[in-house]
Amino acid sequence: MRVRLALACALFCALASPLAASHDPNSPSSDTFAALVNSLQHLKKADLPGLMRRAQENDPRSQMLLAIAYRDGIIVAADQQVYLDFLKASANADYAAAQAELGSYFEASGDHEQALQWLSKATAQGQVDAEFALGMMYAKGQTTPEHRPDMTKAVPLFLKAASQGHRESQYVVAIAYHDGGGVERDEAACKKWMLASAEQGYSKAQFSVAARYYLAKDYNNALAWFLRSAEQKHSRAELNVASMYFVGQGAEKNFEKALYWYQRAAEHGESSALRMIGSMYFSGTGVHKDVVASYAYAQAASQSGNQDATRELDKLGANLSQEQIAEASRRVPQLLIKTAGLETAGTIRESRP
Repeated sequence: MRVRLALACALFCALASPLAASHDPNSPSSDTFAALVNSLQHLKKADLPGLMRRAQENDPRSQMLLAIAYRDGIIVAADQQVYLDFLKASANADYAAAQAELGSYFEASGDHEQALQWLSKATAQGQVDAEFALGMMYAKGQTTPEHRPDMTKAVPLFLKAASQGHRESQYVVAIAYHDGGGVERDEAACKKWMLASAEQGYSKAQFSVAARYYLAKDYNNALAWFLRSAEQKHSRAELNVASMYFVGQGAEKNFEKALYWYQRAAEHGESSALRMIGSMYFSGTGVHKDVVASYAYAQAASQSGNQDATRELDKLGANLSQEQIAEASRRVPQLLIKTAGLETAGTIRESRP
């Protein structure tokens, strides 16, 4: 049984001490989207009248909080139009966080001209979310009719956000320094920004740090970092944690933990995890031997796009009766990866580089 780790997305830069991220709590960028959502989560319905009163008195921060509340259905019923009304009122009052969110809304809606306008206004105030979002627009070529990426404009914006502790920007900056995109290649800068992002809990950076440790055969640190990423539902990290427990890298072999993490990886879109679970049932490794379950998982992996499982189906089915194959097929719908339930990118609070 072959057990492979998913390392294709790793950023192969060396590791070093994390960069100390500076951030002025009194700067305009202190009201990040995440901070506003966190404030809102602590409010109760009893706080709503006071918040509404302040918003009606044209307090832009209260308007922004209500915009988020109506968008996400926090302490109020979700209402897209009310969300936009409060958001635009706050943005027009020159509140940087609202301008950043409005720009992100227009970007997601495909109105790049309006997105550029509002994100530029917020960026002029040093709003960290806007710096990242505007940088992404330049990086994706959304600022010109030719859709030509401009990393020379994108990277300075990412660097501004990264220096304020924006973890996604730190990750993108690390990649830029590694690839030489918009800046000269600099592995020393790469390693600082990547680990800074990872230390702040950004799962993609944690995965890259873990992958580098794994390639250096430092399996203890690799498993520790893969676990930190996996705990945030990074599917490739979950798959790697399962594989490391399965073969005993970085920890003693533990088939129970391997099965748990393979199941999590499968739930989050990794078809090879379904195949590995099927292999465990076929051999009786960590589970009771069950050839019907093995065939069901292999079939589910195949139908979820795993070519290795597709090639194995005939071999697995050779020793099964038609009744057993029919029983396995009945189980497949419950095992298939449901792509509609997987995490997708959204606006600022869900931005993905």
